[in-house]
This record gives sequence, C-alpha cells and structure tokens, in this order.
Amino acid sequence: VVDVIRKLQVTNRRVSEEQIAYILRETAKALIYLHENHIIHRDVRGHNILLTRDGEVKLCDFGLSRDIKSTLGKRGTCIGSPCWMAPEIITSGKNDSEVYDNR
Repeated sequence: VVDVIRKLQVTNRRVSEEQIAYILRETAKALIYLHENHIIHRDVRGHNILLTRDGEVKLCDFGLSRDIKSTLGKRGTCIGSPCWMAPEIITSGKNDSEVYDNR
C-alpha cells in the first residue's frame, strides 16, 4: 500500500476515500479471520498490506504473529513497529486485551 501511495503522489494523483475504505475494510476482515483463529498479527502497518494487480488486499509478514493462547503470559510485552503503534501501547508498555490488533 505504501508503494502505491508513493507512486500516486509522484504523479500528483490521490487515493480516493472509497479506495481507502476498501483497503481498510479488507484489512479488518483479515484481522478478524486471524482473531477467530486465535492468532494476533502484532505488526499491522502500511508496508505489510499488499495490493495485487487485481486489487485484492493481502496482509503479509507474519514474523511477529503468535497464537493468542501461547502469548497470554507475555501480554505485557510491547512488540511491533513503533511508528505504527497506538500511543497508549507505547506509553503504558502493557497490553491488557487479547484483541491487540484492533485496539
């Protein structure tokens, strides 16, 4: 997604609100699917959201992903890309919810 936006900026074009909504909706669907299967991604950011040539949205880079049950004892650990983290995660250093990705 980041590369697409950069290319559009070079040509003075913009991503429409409808396109942004579509990308966010599809990313949310991917996160819901992961959460329903007890997996947390832990690194959702623009560089990890891909667009195919057909316009499909793909969530990638599962290197920090974990099974929720295996991470319950480590929920106070702050993991992810700092520039993309919610301020409350960075400042508190705690995560009190199993739904880490959609805080």
